[in-house]
Amino acid sequence: MRMSVFDCNVFVQAIAFPGAAYHCFAHVMQGPDKLLVSKYVLDEARYVLSMPWLQAKLPGITAKRVEAFFHHLHRAAVYIERVPKVFDFPPDPADAPYLDLAIHSGAFALVTRDREILRLAEPGYDLGKRLRERHPALHLVVPEQFLDLSDVKPTMKEMLHRRQRMRR
Repeated sequence: MRMSVFDCNVFVQAIAFPGAAYHCFAHVMQGPDKLLVSKYVLDEARYVLSMPWLQAKLPGITAKRVEAFFHHLHRAAVYIERVPKVFDFPPDPADAPYLDLAIHSGAFALVTRDREILRLAEPGYDLGKRLRERHPALHLVVPEQFLDLSDVKPTMKEMLHRRQRMRR
């Protein structure tokens, strides 16, 4: 079983759109891969998803979908109680808890669209070298890459069905 961490922006996209982030979320909810969460991850997701300006900008984010999302998270995700501080991330300290969770838990992947986190995968980036020293096997990927790594391809029928449901 592989375990992965999703950044908050992946959760937002999973609820708002029937795209790659949604399929990543569906994949980890169905197994065999699992999603790792912590108090920080859950608190940030709940805070961001409750922002009125975000809900106005992304009408796919409704109270009903957010509650269903958290129901599925609490049912199927692996909750890590204590996540120690293991990696300093000066470019964006608010993202450090995602890196800490991934490193501490030995995660397979950290799925994000955050450019600063993705930059850590660049070979010549000193901060990225420090991350690879801590966790050399961690994949830093966007949702589409995670689906490729997980060999998950939604069928056209699944994508059309999801889009029809989103319009309702």
